[in-house]
Amino acid sequence: MEAPEFSKKEEQRLEALHSYQILDTEVEKEFDEITVLASELFDAKMSSVSLVDEDRQWFKSTCGMKDKETSRDVSVCSYAIQTPNEVFEINDLSKDDRFKHFPIVTDDGKIRFYAGAPIVDKNGIALGTLCILDDKPRSLTEKQKTRLQSLANMVMGLIESRLIHKHLNQYIEMQTKELKTALSNMKQEISKRKLIESRLEHTLNEERQISELRSHLVHSISHQFKTPLTTISTSTQLIDMISNPDDKRFKKHLSRILGAVQSMSDMIEDVLYLHKVDFTKLAESATEFDIGKSIHEIVDQINLESGSRNEISIEALEESTHEFHSNFPIIEKLLKILISNAVKYNAPDSKIHIQYSVTGKSFEFNINNKGVPLNNENIGQIFDLFFRGNNIEEKEGLGIGLAIAKKLVDTLKGQIRVESTEEAGTTFFVMVPAIDISKNQHAA
Repeated sequence: MEAPEFSKKEEQRLEALHSYQILDTEVEKEFDEITVLASELFDAKMSSVSLVDEDRQWFKSTCGMKDKETSRDVSVCSYAIQTPNEVFEINDLSKDDRFKHFPIVTDDGKIRFYAGAPIVDKNGIALGTLCILDDKPRSLTEKQKTRLQSLANMVMGLIESRLIHKHLNQYIEMQTKELKTALSNMKQEISKRKLIESRLEHTLNEERQISELRSHLVHSISHQFKTPLTTISTSTQLIDMISNPDDKRFKKHLSRILGAVQSMSDMIEDVLYLHKVDFTKLAESATEFDIGKSIHEIVDQINLESGSRNEISIEALEESTHEFHSNFPIIEKLLKILISNAVKYNAPDSKIHIQYSVTGKSFEFNINNKGVPLNNENIGQIFDLFFRGNNIEEKEGLGIGLAIAKKLVDTLKGQIRVESTEEAGTTFFVMVPAIDISKNQHAA
């Protein structure tokens, strides 16, 4: 049996593979969704996301297989990565001199059919394959090969996204640690007033520079997230278009993938909003608008986007007017964050209650949900950037939304607080004073 003639650029390929820091990592459901999808889509006995290392092939995800890795010298995928621009297909492994003695062919599984779509990075380097295997000889149509390659492209998008996310978290942790160290050292070393003033000014300047650097890097990294997310979304929509409309289980997997993509996109938008918006300038303009109408429209939009089954009641308190003078984009963003947060953390089949009142002087708003209550420690930190409370369970997010809400309320010189108990649930209270439009017009 002849070994494959590995590319002269094998060292470069291995360097690229190792740079993604994915080998020997834990199981991740996003990758498992794709292998399950591949097995169902192609009616295959087995499927895997196989990454070809120096002397082994390691499986990031499998469906129908027990092995975590195999030796590279009995790996069909080692041959598949030699042709990164096309799907590598063997109709009957038992009749191919290269593979007929491989364990997968001779052992109990007696695999006959193999098709592997290369997982190719942005530089055209094949890291491994998304492959399907079966115990009977067969072949794929060109249309099926296109589908398999689309799924492999989605795998590459996931690999890129997880690396960017890891780097972003590492950067945030590093900056947080440095700031805490700097503040701790400052408290220990400064004893005299003049020295305090001098060191404080120096620290504030450093913190401002770090903040500007972090803003730039977060903005840059967040934009880099969009490319792999777009690839995943586009590939999923392509597969959806050419798939069987009656296959409900298949459609369910596609819906989960698209939902995960949308969730990541929303988190990225929150990061970008927090770092690109000038909140001082945002508060300089004001208009008159119907606050009740705005609340109803936002609730309808959130229910439509999230597919929420939560019943949301909206109650205008007595003696409330409809018109309110303030900055509409700020109020709209604030309401979207608080209502979305209530929907996200509400207990199944529980009602969400919204109450509001509007006078010529202020707008007051409270929203209650019956999710897992916050403890006292969490309540004190709930508006801190990147803080996630004890009631998050498996909810996705970075802990940005409520930090933005607090900043928006502060911008309008208002107040926001939260109460949470086992019996009453969690309630957010907001009070925002009206903006005098006549002063705004005179200033203009």
